[in-house]
Amino acid sequence: MTSKALTIASALRSLGNTVHGMRPHLLQQAISACVLRKAYFGAETWWPGRTRPRSRPQADTPPISNLVNKHLTDLSTVILTGARAILPVFRTIQLPVLHRESGEAALRRVGAPSGRTREEAADNFQILLQSIPNNDIIIYSDGSKLENGQTGGGYVGFQAGSQFLRGSIPLGHNKEVFDAEAEAALAGLKAAMTHSTAQCSPNLWICLDNLEVTIQLLSSSIGSSQAVFKSFNTLAATWPSRRRLLQIESGAVRIRWVPGHANIPGNEAADCAAKEGAGKTVPTSHPWSYAAFKRHTKSQAASRAQTYWQAAAPQAYQDLEITTFSRRPPELQLPRHILGRILAARTKHGDFADYHERFNHTDAHLTCRCGARKSPIHFIFCQIAKRKAPRFPGHPSEVIPFLLGTPKGATKLAKWLTETRFFEDICPRRPPLST
Repeated sequence: MTSKALTIASALRSLGNTVHGMRPHLLQQAISACVLRKAYFGAETWWPGRTRPRSRPQADTPPISNLVNKHLTDLSTVILTGARAILPVFRTIQLPVLHRESGEAALRRVGAPSGRTREEAADNFQILLQSIPNNDIIIYSDGSKLENGQTGGGYVGFQAGSQFLRGSIPLGHNKEVFDAEAEAALAGLKAAMTHSTAQCSPNLWICLDNLEVTIQLLSSSIGSSQAVFKSFNTLAATWPSRRRLLQIESGAVRIRWVPGHANIPGNEAADCAAKEGAGKTVPTSHPWSYAAFKRHTKSQAASRAQTYWQAAAPQAYQDLEITTFSRRPPELQLPRHILGRILAARTKHGDFADYHERFNHTDAHLTCRCGARKSPIHFIFCQIAKRKAPRFPGHPSEVIPFLLGTPKGATKLAKWLTETRFFEDICPRRPPLST
């Protein structure tokens, strides 16, 4: 898989250079969708760790290698090639900078908002409630997560305008709100189907304010809490065959999205029940759900990336106070040739006198049209640029870290570079041809 991913990454890299090519954020999307997914496919099956213990461990005997270093090297090559495809940078760019700058029909059935405001959706839901027969059961369910990470679900049941069911479910730390919403919907369905009033109710309505869960309840789930959604669908299918009075129709289980925090009494009551569930102590620890484990993995990856950046950030980035590692740097939205200039100024790897002298570029042009040597921050002090456009307000010691070290500053600098055509007319890579 890594060889195929590398082929794709190399092809995408050919779509741009430091000046011309696709916008970086579009290439980042292509790398993420077409390269990294293919490179990482099945990694959880072949990754056993770098080493494994010996069956008969002895003193001073190292563990047995799992021989996965070749896989890791291939993956690193794919990742770096993808990063170089995204960024308009020189080949000599530092590897930590590469990592940092590249960032490596059901809707209508459930009453989705579809462009409506919260107030409009709430009004429409109230109209729906008035059309539901009094003997139908309405279950409101919700999920909640406290600041300490504990999650829980809750549900309430109404019939003829009166509440007759209420339940809270503690789920502990290994679940997300998404999972809690699904668990609460299933628990509410079970409670309603086993209640005596089910035999005189034609339809059972499940109302919840999580649109994604609402959609998943209507179809096969491929994400988190698959077993819960499958159990819900299986149980809901048995509603028409339940024991009921002769004059009561078989009916069906109907799913409906309800706007949250819109002063709908049933939804507010379910929210309170969910918070109670989240506050309860779980007798036994629940296994990790897919959503919770995904969130945990992302947070760990972000933490590791930040730790790595703090240890490996080049001095130039430390001087600019670029201390964070962003997964999707906003600067990737800038035009490619402008972003290339900004990254060159950040890294000091670009069309600068010191850089050319360091690598013995004898044919390089080392001075600006104003006569000064080219440098990463020369645009601040260039006399020609000062006459052509107003200087950035503030002291250079404050302006330079802002322009080169922050996304907002980079956007302002990009606008200024475009308006002044600084690198095209004032400080070009090559001197203009004499006529």
